[in-house]
Amino acid sequence: MSSRPCRVVTRAARLAPLLLALTLLLALAPAALAAPPEPTMDLEQLGAALESGPLDGYMLTTMSGTAPEEIPLQVQSIVDYSWGSLILFEAGGPKIEEIGGVAAGMSGSPVYVDHGGFNKLVGAVSYGDMFTLGGMALATPIEYMAAIETDFPIEPLTTLVSPRPPKAGVYELASPVRTSEGVVRSVVVARSVESARTVDAAGGQTVMAPLGILEIGGARPGSRTFERIAARFAKSGLLVKAAAGSGEWDGAPAPALEGGSPCAVLFSQGAVWVGAAGTVTYVDDDTAMLFGHPFEQLGAIDAVLTGGYVQGVWQSSLEPYKIIAPRDVKGACVQDRSWGVEAQIGREPGLFPVSTTVNDADRSVSAHDDSSVVEWLVSSDTWPTLPGTIVGEVVYETLDQYYYPGSAATTTTVVVSDGPDTYTVQHDNLWSDSYDVSYLAGRDAGSIVSRLVADPDGVLQPRIDSVSVETTVSSAQRSARIAGVDLPDGIKIGDNTVRVTYYRYGSRDAETVDATLTIPTGTPLYGRLTVTPATWDQWGGSWCSDSCCEFDGASPTDGPPQTLEDVVDELNALPQNSDLVVSYLPRGSGEDSDSPEESAEIAATIPTDYVFDSYFTATTASVLLRAQPGKVPYGGAVQVVGMVESAGDVSVGIYRQNADADEAVLVQTVTAVASQGAATFQAVVPGLKKNARIIARTGPVEGSLPGSASAPVKVSARVWLSGTDPLVVHVRPSAAAGKTRLQRRSGGRWVDFKTVNVKDGKGAVRLPKGTHVLRARFPGGKISAAGVSRAYTIRVK
Repeated sequence: MSSRPCRVVTRAARLAPLLLALTLLLALAPAALAAPPEPTMDLEQLGAALESGPLDGYMLTTMSGTAPEEIPLQVQSIVDYSWGSLILFEAGGPKIEEIGGVAAGMSGSPVYVDHGGFNKLVGAVSYGDMFTLGGMALATPIEYMAAIETDFPIEPLTTLVSPRPPKAGVYELASPVRTSEGVVRSVVVARSVESARTVDAAGGQTVMAPLGILEIGGARPGSRTFERIAARFAKSGLLVKAAAGSGEWDGAPAPALEGGSPCAVLFSQGAVWVGAAGTVTYVDDDTAMLFGHPFEQLGAIDAVLTGGYVQGVWQSSLEPYKIIAPRDVKGACVQDRSWGVEAQIGREPGLFPVSTTVNDADRSVSAHDDSSVVEWLVSSDTWPTLPGTIVGEVVYETLDQYYYPGSAATTTTVVVSDGPDTYTVQHDNLWSDSYDVSYLAGRDAGSIVSRLVADPDGVLQPRIDSVSVETTVSSAQRSARIAGVDLPDGIKIGDNTVRVTYYRYGSRDAETVDATLTIPTGTPLYGRLTVTPATWDQWGGSWCSDSCCEFDGASPTDGPPQTLEDVVDELNALPQNSDLVVSYLPRGSGEDSDSPEESAEIAATIPTDYVFDSYFTATTASVLLRAQPGKVPYGGAVQVVGMVESAGDVSVGIYRQNADADEAVLVQTVTAVASQGAATFQAVVPGLKKNARIIARTGPVEGSLPGSASAPVKVSARVWLSGTDPLVVHVRPSAAAGKTRLQRRSGGRWVDFKTVNVKDGKGAVRLPKGTHVLRARFPGGKISAAGVSRAYTIRVK
């Protein structure tokens, strides 16, 4: 008959508040509390039994294949600390002596003691001795593990604060323990195998570290994928090893799980599989408890639970470990807590496919892989870049080259849903790298998925349905560098040609590509022109096509929370690495303003066939221009004066652009004469017949780009009257049009008389009989300013 373990954190001093917590739990959940399906001994009972001396027992663990076997041990003491207790024991026998100690991968192995004629389950192997006393280890009390089922139900009713795993540090034993290797007076608990290696143990100390194994399959040790995954799970503290076997087992199923069975917790299956390997502590109906310590203490999870197969034990006096290969899927892991991992047998984990197609252009061969990733791992934003990591590894394995300088063209497709609606993100891209392009092929997959699952306002609830990447990889570099930028026609209001000169990799010949930058009317023509790769700062880092940056948060936005459709649209509009962005940032807020304030940036995109690894930025030459007067009569002249910021004389072209013309006409070229850092000029522009913009243009000045400034000039229309019947109203320029007011002299003032529609420079109207003193007032427009005729006397019979 099984006994219900008490949640005793220490002994008597902590018993009362814990009983109160259990009473609360019983009130909320009247059903039977979780417990292992066999006799157990809790900490209080174990402590009382140890007062008579060490207790003999055994642990169940698998040393080869799938069948658990007994390893003799002796429970020595209970190690108390501020958050809970661990059980100190020493394993022995020929198997332990042969392999060099309690091995990594034994975590979760159930520990039994012989008490009162029964073998009672007291805990699970969790921390093992490192480098000091071979058979020493720590076990997690069984009541801590069983409480996970109660404290964190799949449909949670309440949450209690369970004991925490031991903090790193030195814990003195209440009394020394004599072992086969010597006397132990204190236990050093290290949070990871790596930190345990740095401990300089004193006499009478044993150093403990977690006995789980972080397995990375399908990626070679030392590769970028392997090291990146290992770094991602570094805080788990587990021993990192290359996984044995396959990520998807298609052979005969492993036996049903039981206490002592090898097992694995996987976050992905296929070409790259990642997870932890260890041992089952117990199985109760459809519930299994594993490990005796956390994987990464992620809380409620959804991960693949597989059976395991021990292919052997790596013998070492320093670091023995089991070689555990994953087998068939047995269920899903649902909790990753301080004192173990809970799994549900028969539960189906949520996975989505990650498919990769690699075309090796150099060898004219293709490869395809279909892997799968735990959906929870991605949608919870725990590890959204894993799909991209898998893609990169598939490319690496296909190329079979540790470093692969070259280029990769990729098409990344991600399907995402939020329940009622499904959306697709598709992004074509080009990558080029002189070091290793294979890993970059998966960069978009990681970045796009990261953006989709980032949910800063908690309203999106996205679910990734699939990820696919097709890439063509070549050893040919497709990179280029910008050599210079020019404004061949200067800078002006309207369409501007921006010419980028570049050198592509492997060529000494300069090439050019043009962009059209449209500058709106009223924009200052002095500012900074910049040409950059489109993805230079796309994800909040530096240039992303040749760096290690990956997106790790949502784009900052104003206003209400984005919808998933908004995010998808944003991602579908992303530029490619091969795009160049030409941007112009004008200075000042008005046409002739000297204000240093920046106006809105103007930008254009240039699609190219290369990934650029440099940028260009320069200001236009600073030019000022004024026209005097600002309004002249039809056919009149205007004087312009200006200045160029230059230490030397500068040639300045004076242009006139009529209001109805697309292009400016050169009027004359003058020299701006330098004095004290500024070159000044003046000129007269005669014969103005339409509203116009007078423009002063320079070439590059002292390293700057060509500069320009303009000044508007209004030209009054010429208006006159002729004829009798009908009366004709004439307006020049002839392109002027509009309703012209015919006014009559009456009582010493001008009053509106008739309206004449002027088209192509003239309009006609019939008048009533009599003598009239008239004049015509043209209202002006785009072509010319307002004009008025002289008085005209007419007698109509």
